Amino acid sequence: MTSNKVPSLNVRLSGAANYPEWVTSLIRITDIDDRHDAWDLITGDFKKPAQAAEGKIWQKANDLTLLTILKNCEDNVRSRIGTFELAKKAFDELKKAYEGKTFYALLDSRTNISFDDRKTTIDEHITHYEATWNRFVGVIS
Repeated sequence: MTSNKVPSLNVRLSGAANYPEWVTSLIRITDIDDRHDAWDLITGDFKKPAQAAEGKIWQKANDLTLLTILKNCEDNVRSRIGTFELAKKAFDELKKAYEGKTFYALLDSRTNISFDDRKTTIDEHITHYEATWNRFVGVIS
């Protein structure tokens, strides 16, 4: 493995609205060795080997990948997978929960934006609204 540092992705998974962008970031994470990367582990192409030496490499890769997934999720998402021990199982749970639900999640997020002056300024609210609107328009077009 090239590094034991848990990578930060370009985006933190908050739900279906940013799931595609999050997966795209996740695909680009850490190489495990010359033959495998973390994506191989997530998809199940790199299975836990029987040999002890290879098993150690797999276990370190699983742990680093799982920590990467957990670190790059918002609290509400992390609570869905916080007890998982396998990166593949955690990813599969997130995929089941968020993949293919982007349009409806964006529509919901677009219609449920309310302003609370105790939490944000009007400029921040407008910026958030515009960003949500632009993602929605991008998906439907």
